[in-house]
Amino acid sequence: MAGNLTIFQGREVMNGYAAWLKGHPLLWTARVILLCAFLVHTVLALKLAWENHRARPHRL
Repeated sequence: MAGNLTIFQGREVMNGYAAWLKGHPLLWTARVILLCAFLVHTVLALKLAWENHRARPHRL
């Protein structure tokens, strides 16, 4: 978020930040962590929906 504020410091600063960010290994680390979190979230949501369906197989 702080990096996005470089837009107010001019074009050169913003381009420098973008170039630094593109080559930084933490960017891929963050992407992997976010992807794993998304997958875990999806799996747990499906598991919860399945358990909910098994608890009440017939609707009222």
